[in-house]
Amino acid sequence: MNPPFNRPQLSHQALARKTALLIQTTVTLIQSKHFVTSIIIYLTEA
Repeated sequence: MNPPFNRPQLSHQALARKTALLIQTTVTLIQSKHFVTSIIIYLTEA
């Protein structure tokens, strides 16, 4: 995966969209990981 700054033809808007999508994906992954961890902790304590 090439870093965005290696692609000068990438518009600022496209870069902003890519960044927002990346952040959203990261947050979703963190939340789902936290969710799974919570379930595992709940099951092991029950």
